[in-house]
Amino acid sequence: ADRVARGGIDLIFMDLQMPVLGGIAATEEIRRNFSLERQPVIVAMTGHALAGVREQCLAAGMQGYLTKPISVEAVRSAIAESMEAAGDLTAV
Repeated sequence: ADRVARGGIDLIFMDLQMPVLGGIAATEEIRRNFSLERQPVIVAMTGHALAGVREQCLAAGMQGYLTKPISVEAVRSAIAESMEAAGDLTAV
């Protein structure tokens, strides 16, 4: 979160199960607490494929969702779709 506060981050692949702060809480903190010129695009990257997890991630402010194991094509698609959802088509 401290690194994001300095700005210049375009894309975050967010793990949902981090040891100190979970990915959903971290996303909510990023969306709520930082006065950034431009918010980063956040894509969940998780082993959780349970019903409702994707919806929780999107509700928290993430633009994309990937489940492990992943392919390079899935990462490319998630980046493109997430950037489009965020309204920033220039980074793809």
